[in-house]
Amino acid sequence: RHLFQGCWINQDEFSHLGKGAKKAFLAAIEKAAADETVPVLLVDKINTMKQHREEIVNAMNRGKPGNLVFIQVKHPADGDRWDQTLRLCESRIAKRGEGHRTLKASPQLRGILQRTVNSAEAMDKDELSKFCGVLKVDMTQSSIVQIMKLLSDLEDLDVFGIDMEVDQLMGEERLLQALHAAKKVESDLAEAGKSKEKPTKPAATAPWYWALQLEQGSSEKLLQAWEGSEDYVTASASGIESKSEHHVTMLYLGGGKDEEVAARNPRLSGPQQVATLKEEFKQRQGEALSLEVPRIVWEDGRVAAAAVVLPDQLRQLCANDFPHITIGLAPRVNAVVSNELLARWAATDDLQTGLQAWLRQLSLQQYGPQLARWCQQMGAATPDELAEFAVDAAQAVEADQESQERVAQVLQKAVQRPIHELMFDSPLQLTALLQGVGRGQ
Repeated sequence: RHLFQGCWINQDEFSHLGKGAKKAFLAAIEKAAADETVPVLLVDKINTMKQHREEIVNAMNRGKPGNLVFIQVKHPADGDRWDQTLRLCESRIAKRGEGHRTLKASPQLRGILQRTVNSAEAMDKDELSKFCGVLKVDMTQSSIVQIMKLLSDLEDLDVFGIDMEVDQLMGEERLLQALHAAKKVESDLAEAGKSKEKPTKPAATAPWYWALQLEQGSSEKLLQAWEGSEDYVTASASGIESKSEHHVTMLYLGGGKDEEVAARNPRLSGPQQVATLKEEFKQRQGEALSLEVPRIVWEDGRVAAAAVVLPDQLRQLCANDFPHITIGLAPRVNAVVSNELLARWAATDDLQTGLQAWLRQLSLQQYGPQLARWCQQMGAATPDELAEFAVDAAQAVEADQESQERVAQVLQKAVQRPIHELMFDSPLQLTALLQGVGRGQ
């Protein structure tokens, strides 16, 4: 979830609903699958029985179109059997203690696992045809190795949208942050179990993100300014389609804990600031606020975003490096790419001040100081010029050839599409309401 900025739905999170757990689980899958803001939906269930797999597939297919991939975690020595997988699962469950909602070490554990293995149903040809791929994860490997191999396999299946770059996802810092987030969830469960407290159910009304929602008149004003321009004609021809809903994301939570939210937002000082922002937004919900849009930036065949200028006090409350409104997207492109677009635009305007933020969007932030020095020495003044000599730049920051090739490839891919700027004669004056937005709204 952390790595893809997606949605993770785990069957065990619904166990407290008793007989209604299954219905709620499938309803949550269907809702998330229909949510345009969810780029990747991860459904976590044991999935050994054909009926259960079919129910999940049907729920997902009732949402927006997408690529279905079945991922199986198994011991490599088992082949068609499950003996080694069962033993390793039993050992790991015993070691994790209370770090799970339902399956914990007990005298009955071996019997539960054995019954699960005995009832497992293999996937036939008809069922396999419903997936664009079936991938196997070696459960004996480390988590980092597993996810890197899985990302590579997913790329080979060509299931990623054009807004997802595998090289960026494989960035060391991004992978470590995702691993830390996963371990934090498990440790929280373990602590809850030790204290014999019932796991806290997520608040049904908890916002998925806080945003400035444009009022209808302002939304229409923005759309008219965009669709009445020559840029819109060209952008539309390249495949960008206008969005009817317009907002400025102030703080994206995505169901994560304060520590996780703080880790992915460098502008925030830590979990305490996240908690402070949430409380302030809660107190000010529904407040009407003013903002300006001086320009629209767009990238061929991908995305169009309105750069937003917030009043100073309001700007301090926005976790985003580049406040913006996504006003147009190409099919299969997620709105999150607006951040990369505006970071690139800022770096094009001033590479020395904008380089680090742009590299952060590419998951190359660890090379910031070195690449800044290299650009100064070589006279590179824009991201395009840096990408033109990406091989030389990569050699300056990495020693081994594989890493050099990865860095160079990311830099080159990031500027493949030209970007354009539509500057207004005078900034658009707009109004918006501060709102907490639930998942799927």
